[in-house]
Amino acid sequence: MPTNKNAMIRYEILDELFQNRQRPLPIGKLLETLNDRLKERSMKPIGLRALQKDIRFMREQDPWYAPIEQVEVIDDDPEHGTKKINKAYCYGESGWSIFHKDLTSDEKQLLKAALAMLGQFDGIPQLQGLERLVNGISDVESNKIVTIERNPEDDTTLLGELYLVISEKSSINLHYHTYASPEDVKTIGFHPYLLKLYNRRWYLIGAAASDNKILSFALDRINSIERTPSREYIRPPEDLNERYEEIIGVTYYEDEEPMRVVFWVSDKSKDYVKSKPLHDSQTVIRNGEAAFREKYPALQGGAFFRIDVRYNYELIRELCSFGPELVVLEPARIQGAVIDRISRMNEIYDRMRT
Repeated sequence: MPTNKNAMIRYEILDELFQNRQRPLPIGKLLETLNDRLKERSMKPIGLRALQKDIRFMREQDPWYAPIEQVEVIDDDPEHGTKKINKAYCYGESGWSIFHKDLTSDEKQLLKAALAMLGQFDGIPQLQGLERLVNGISDVESNKIVTIERNPEDDTTLLGELYLVISEKSSINLHYHTYASPEDVKTIGFHPYLLKLYNRRWYLIGAAASDNKILSFALDRINSIERTPSREYIRPPEDLNERYEEIIGVTYYEDEEPMRVVFWVSDKSKDYVKSKPLHDSQTVIRNGEAAFREKYPALQGGAFFRIDVRYNYELIRELCSFGPELVVLEPARIQGAVIDRISRMNEIYDRMRT
């Protein structure tokens, strides 16, 4: 396939002209019309040899093999009262285009799977035609190959509504509740910026209209939203995706700074942690491994890891999720938070046994 942008624009124009089978253009008129279109796009005209080369390329290029035919057209010459026969160019097949290509069975399979994934956004009007598209390629029989784990408690209509207000940059009033007081519905003016999926739960991230503070709300705690066109939409002050690169999960504390967290993982779980990092910054400590082994002789085998993250609730929960297979070594603050969580769990189980 051609990689030259100017050439692709010429093929696009020629493709449109060749589709007019009712009024095919002779080579001279074809060149003139092509150059007029190029001029409209502030591009340089081409000569007759270049045009002939483009036609040959379109005819012979895989996967196009465009059915460009020469047909005879009769032009009237009113001045001399004669008729002239010219050779003109058009596609030999009605409705043919180099940009319209029948899907292969594999392509239909992939498209059907992709459309099914998009179907989770039930509240987006623009995607309501997905079922029709899927049915249009339903001649491909297949079992489901890719599945996405979803939370059955998710309100996918609300998810779709939030997608729209974010894409349309609309300010909203957000009506929400807390787990502690589900009947107490609160309202906040909000500028929505981002939908983030973490641990099977969708979160809406944006800024409070009162002070532009960045906040996050779990979708299962949002009752409803309403647009507020009278309130000017304030764009995000930064790239929020970069902000969330510094944490695990969605809880972001402004007053925290990224810190180095070092931990040991047993032989039983080290390969799992290597293949599924706790955070994108995770690395295996190799140069300083000897110093750690000398400092912690009780930790036999395994591997030492490092991540660079900000402190939050999700960090501690993730570190505790491996039980005795993962031991936090530094900093003392993170190690203490893990020990405190484990101690509180032990107290609860001890009380159950007494």
